[in-house]
Amino acid sequence: MASALRVFPWVELNLFVLHNLRRDISFQHARSESVSQTVKSNEKPFSCPVCLCLNLDSSHPTGYNLLSKASVHRDDSCGGTALARKLKIYLETTVISHLEHDDTPDRMADSWKLWERIQAGEYEVFVSEITLQEITMCLEPKRTLLFSHLSQIEYIEIDETDEAKILAQAYIDAGAFTERRRDDALHVACCSVARCDMVISWNFRHIVRPLTISVVRDVNIRLNYLPVDIRSPYDLTKGVV
Repeated sequence: MASALRVFPWVELNLFVLHNLRRDISFQHARSESVSQTVKSNEKPFSCPVCLCLNLDSSHPTGYNLLSKASVHRDDSCGGTALARKLKIYLETTVISHLEHDDTPDRMADSWKLWERIQAGEYEVFVSEITLQEITMCLEPKRTLLFSHLSQIEYIEIDETDEAKILAQAYIDAGAFTERRRDDALHVACCSVARCDMVISWNFRHIVRPLTISVVRDVNIRLNYLPVDIRSPYDLTKGVV
């Protein structure tokens, strides 16, 4: 199992999602005995504990549409085969900023390693209006350099919607962020609304920290959003995830 997780980093993420679904969600109908036995025996560790398949829709008893998390083994009882997709990552501004950050060479190197993987097409990349606005606030020549780097990758821009603002406020109310760090809350909210798998950030003080990760997970589950992982570029480039 450990070897499989190193080869397929998205499996760890999906197991994290499944763990939280099983722990925090009260299912609305009983599962069959065969499914229960499968979960208890752990004979099929990559299967959904509800229906042995992540290709679900909104009619699923959890209320989640997990099709975007479908990069895992699908059990034969579902009549499906293995599905695969790229990990969907949201780039918070500090990741891009550290492409031109000579005073922190280690982080700069890890940002470039991640950038090379992105250019190779390993991930589906998302940025938000907030990300681009914050880059615009950089001084020249750094601002031009960062936008030049962005022009060399494919990414999807996420709008700062009312839904994201409401979710960001929920994070603040729950204590994941302070009011002064509303933009940080919006970064994570945009990621959640866009159904990305994880936020990538160098902001250890406000974003990549245990309290934020835990509270964001609990709020997302309570409000029927998929849990998102929050990681640094180091975690991706060094194979932690």
